[in-house]
Amino acid sequence: MNKYAKAILAAAVALVGGIAVGYADDTLTRGEFWAAASAAVVALAGVFGIPNAPADRDPDPVEEDPDYDEATGS
Repeated sequence: MNKYAKAILAAAVALVGGIAVGYADDTLTRGEFWAAASAAVVALAGVFGIPNAPADRDPDPVEEDPDYDEATGS
């Protein structure tokens, strides 16, 4: 997956969502546009700034007791 794809998608969703809310009354004011654009920038920076988890990370980090017997429960 492209390194920037998730961040760009998040920004696009935030921008479109903000504009859709602004058009709820059939007009888009300059303030509503800037609010939508600001939401897009924050979404872009927020998603881009958080690194993805490594692919080789263990999804279940709980260590199992080697002496535990499932059949007897002890």
